[in-house]
Amino acid sequence: SLQQRPDEGELLFARASVLFDWGRLREAHDGFLQAEAVGVKRTSLDLNLAWSNLLRGSLLEAECYARSALASDPHSAALLFAAGTIFQATGCLEEAIPAFEAVLALGSAPTECLVNIAACKLEQRAFAEAEHLARRAIAIEPNRAAGWVHLGKALARQDHLDA
Repeated sequence: SLQQRPDEGELLFARASVLFDWGRLREAHDGFLQAEAVGVKRTSLDLNLAWSNLLRGSLLEAECYARSALASDPHSAALLFAAGTIFQATGCLEEAIPAFEAVLALGSAPTECLVNIAACKLEQRAFAEAEHLARRAIAIEPNRAAGWVHLGKALARQDHLDA
């Protein structure tokens, strides 16, 4: 137990993971940092630190951990999606889009990726591309609001409100 072995990295990591799953972000984040401090080195730790930093609003730290996680396994859909999300949040759209496209190529999270790429395209003022991506997302999941929101934005920016 942690009471008997307070510096046991694997126990610290496991406890932090449970806290993260329970939504207790501050405690989870602290636990992940403690596990890192005692020498735990694994991709899942970097991934959890990336997500917890993003959710806490620490974007630069999130990006650093996302890059570290992605470097260890550049073909993982979960890591690519996390990196894409964090790159998008930090404004690194030129890196976010290929990350989401790679997730799509792996056959994972198609609607979520299409919606996120559409959001990036809207930020880049590539409204026709955003429209196309939003329509693809809607075709897959017509009841998902995000696709419709992005489609509306793309159409409005192109003055195509009757489409």
